[in-house]
Amino acid sequence: MIIGSHQRFWQCDKEKYAWIDYEMLEIRKDFLPDYRTPISNKFGINECVVEQADQNKKENDFY
Repeated sequence: MIIGSHQRFWQCDKEKYAWIDYEMLEIRKDFLPDYRTPISNKFGINECVVEQADQNKKENDFY
Protein backbone atom coordinates (compact mmCIF):
# COMPACT_ATOMS: atom_id res chain seq x y z
CA MET A 1 0.00 0.00 0.00
CA ILE A 2 1.27 3.47 -0.91
CA ILE A 3 0.08 6.46 1.13
CA GLY A 4 0.52 9.97 -0.26
CA SER A 5 1.29 12.60 2.34
CA HIS A 6 0.68 16.33 2.49
CA GLN A 7 -2.55 16.36 0.45
CA ARG A 8 -4.69 19.47 0.68
CA PHE A 9 -8.19 19.89 -0.68
CA TRP A 10 -9.56 23.37 -1.17
CA GLN A 11 -11.95 25.53 -3.10
CA CYS A 12 -10.11 28.56 -4.39
CA ASP A 13 -11.89 31.68 -3.21
CA LYS A 14 -10.28 34.36 -5.35
CA GLU A 15 -11.05 37.10 -2.79
CA LYS A 16 -9.81 35.16 0.24
CA TYR A 17 -6.69 33.97 -1.58
CA ALA A 18 -6.01 37.20 -3.44
CA TRP A 19 -2.27 36.63 -2.95
CA ILE A 20 -2.55 33.86 -5.57
CA ASP A 21 -2.08 36.06 -8.60
CA TYR A 22 -2.03 35.22 -12.30
CA GLU A 23 1.64 34.23 -12.11
CA MET A 24 0.52 31.27 -9.98
CA LEU A 25 -2.28 29.98 -12.20
CA GLU A 26 -1.33 26.36 -11.43
CA ILE A 27 -2.77 26.72 -7.92
CA ARG A 28 -5.50 29.31 -8.67
CA LYS A 29 -8.18 26.63 -8.94
CA ASP A 30 -10.05 24.07 -6.88
CA PHE A 31 -8.22 20.98 -5.65
CA LEU A 32 -10.84 18.44 -4.60
CA PRO A 33 -10.76 14.63 -4.39
CA ASP A 34 -11.91 14.22 -8.01
CA TYR A 35 -8.78 16.10 -9.11
CA ARG A 36 -6.51 13.81 -7.11
CA THR A 37 -8.01 10.45 -8.14
CA PRO A 38 -6.52 10.10 -11.67
CA ILE A 39 -3.08 11.21 -10.44
CA SER A 40 -3.20 8.76 -7.52
CA ASN A 41 -4.29 5.94 -9.80
CA LYS A 42 -1.45 6.67 -12.24
CA PHE A 43 1.17 6.38 -9.49
CA GLY A 44 -0.52 3.59 -7.49
CA ILE A 45 -1.30 5.73 -4.43
CA ASN A 46 -4.03 4.03 -2.40
CA GLU A 47 -4.64 6.52 0.42
CA CYS A 48 -3.62 10.03 1.39
CA VAL A 49 -3.06 12.13 4.49
CA VAL A 50 -5.12 15.30 4.22
CA GLU A 51 -3.66 18.46 5.72
CA GLN A 52 -5.52 21.55 6.76
CA ALA A 53 -5.50 24.25 4.07
CA ASP A 54 -7.04 27.04 6.14
CA GLN A 55 -6.50 28.26 9.71
CA ASN A 56 -9.90 27.47 11.23
CA LYS A 57 -11.74 24.59 12.90
CA LYS A 58 -14.40 24.45 10.17
CA GLU A 59 -11.67 23.41 7.74
CA ASN A 60 -11.27 20.13 9.63
CA ASP A 61 -14.81 19.14 8.58
CA PHE A 62 -14.34 20.05 4.90
CA TYR A 63 -13.83 16.39 3.86
